[in-house]
Amino acid sequence: MPQLAVGDSHSIALKGDGTAWTWGSDTWGQLGSNAIPTRNHLTSSSVPVPVTDLGFTTSTMASAHYYSLALKGDGTVWAWGDAGHFSSGWATTGLGEAPVQMVGISEITAIAAGYYNTVVLKSDGTVWSWGLTDFNPTEEEIQFAPPMQAAGLAGIRAIAAGAQYGVALRSDGTVWSWGVNPFGILGNGTTTSDSDIPVRAAGLEGIIAIAAGDLHTVALKNDGTVWAWGHNSSGQLGIGTTTDSTIPVQVPGIAGVIRIAAAGGNTVALKNDGTVWVWGYNADGQLGNGTHVNSLVPIQVAGLDDVEAIAAGSRNIAALKRDGSVWEWGDNSSGQNGNGTYVNSIIPVQSLINLGIDNNPYTGLWWNPNESGWGMSITQHNAMIFAALYTYDQAGQPTWYVMSRCPVAVHSCTGEIYKVMGGTQPVVSWNGSGKVVSSVGSGTLTFADANNVTFNYTLEGVAGTKFITRQVFAMDSIPSAVDYSDLWWNPKESGWGVAITQEYGMAFATWYTYDANGKAIWYVASRCPVIGNGCTGDLYQVTGGSPFTSPWNGSNKVVTGIGSVTFTFSDANNGVMAYSINGSAGSRNITRQGF
Repeated sequence: MPQLAVGDSHSIALKGDGTAWTWGSDTWGQLGSNAIPTRNHLTSSSVPVPVTDLGFTTSTMASAHYYSLALKGDGTVWAWGDAGHFSSGWATTGLGEAPVQMVGISEITAIAAGYYNTVVLKSDGTVWSWGLTDFNPTEEEIQFAPPMQAAGLAGIRAIAAGAQYGVALRSDGTVWSWGVNPFGILGNGTTTSDSDIPVRAAGLEGIIAIAAGDLHTVALKNDGTVWAWGHNSSGQLGIGTTTDSTIPVQVPGIAGVIRIAAAGGNTVALKNDGTVWVWGYNADGQLGNGTHVNSLVPIQVAGLDDVEAIAAGSRNIAALKRDGSVWEWGDNSSGQNGNGTYVNSIIPVQSLINLGIDNNPYTGLWWNPNESGWGMSITQHNAMIFAALYTYDQAGQPTWYVMSRCPVAVHSCTGEIYKVMGGTQPVVSWNGSGKVVSSVGSGTLTFADANNVTFNYTLEGVAGTKFITRQVFAMDSIPSAVDYSDLWWNPKESGWGVAITQEYGMAFATWYTYDANGKAIWYVASRCPVIGNGCTGDLYQVTGGSPFTSPWNGSNKVVTGIGSVTFTFSDANNGVMAYSINGSAGSRNITRQGF
């Protein structure tokens, strides 16, 4: 089942096919994806990217301040991101940029990520943890302490993790907490005594779900009422005051609740009518009501209905609708709302991922780094791929082929390869009357993961295999507000196009068009820095490469500057492409190509 989780400044989603996706800050490697250049530790992504090396068997996700967790179907736990304070693992230090299995722990059925602590539930109903949870104060300072069992807990059905404390829901409907106890977050009527032994939250019965913020805890009763206790400086308890409570108190004015979430100074509730209600801190717009004013009581999120799941982070909140769409609001300074921008939002905005539809993990620029000079642009729209192959003819002149329809099935696609001739060169008005499209073979792309693929082909009567990988060309820490990666064209001039691949603040544009004789030819703008609503880059022609069906020899390759190109976008989907080629200027209106 699709799931959402939100950390301090990143979000994570589990799709129905078992793949995990992340977006937002990657300062500590918490996105876990090498689909973007994460190795400089200073990056972020405002669009969802696939988590590397998890495969397709993930069953549950969790996210905390600077790290992420995954529970796989075999009961193993995987973590990536900040390993500080032993929260994401006890076997490594510093940064973990790819998922690593947590050793010594297995048969796990649930996971929870807190502020520098992790809690897991085993199939036998016992609870284990690592990180700063004060389960055993004598071992708190022991570096890389392995998981420890929470004493005396059995028959547990759900868990939650806050800031250095844990919460467990027993099958009898009672709630138990342990760890630090400022503001009475353990719920036992005291504030003075931390406890490494779980203590019962006073007076609670019939509980069916629990959630933990940084310093407050929330419980959902089987009658649809919500109860909360702990810190209340921002009104996160929802009781109409900012007075802390050391025991559970009912949140007035809300009923019919079916799901709860909590983080930082906020509490979130999903009602049985599909509406979402939030209360507490609102400096970043977490309440989703168009203001920045805190609320001491539950208020409805504006314009959001038909919701089936919710998640709360320290500074933003997410909701999953029944149609698979994801909506987020609040702070977006790291792109954690996943909508392709870095603009905060005080009302819900739709993220660029649908958990009910396959996303587009294979879109990008692909090459063989040992054969620099040719490449392939892959554009994926859900279950369909459009691939353009940029290579050379027998005379070493640039030419291109396309697989315009390559349906994706089980991580591969097969399609016909076409050659197009008879188009018009860019510096004159388009005339497609002489265009001829010929089928010249077929190809199969088989993806080992989101970053490596095998291309088996038959082209012009010659069969072969090429191994290609995603080409990373930007290591910029300043992302653009909009991602222009896609296939662009002018629908009135079908026959030519430009594939734009954007990584952070840099675009790589490959233009497939025609020369004066109507022969297929391609140009590249390999560095087009995105500034504002567009980019300008030098335009190059490459000659002297080997034909695609021959062994590669790049010794005769010549790269020649022939002019420049400027892309100016009026919005995220439309723009103008202005260019100069060998002293002749021209321009074309372009739009994203649907297929």
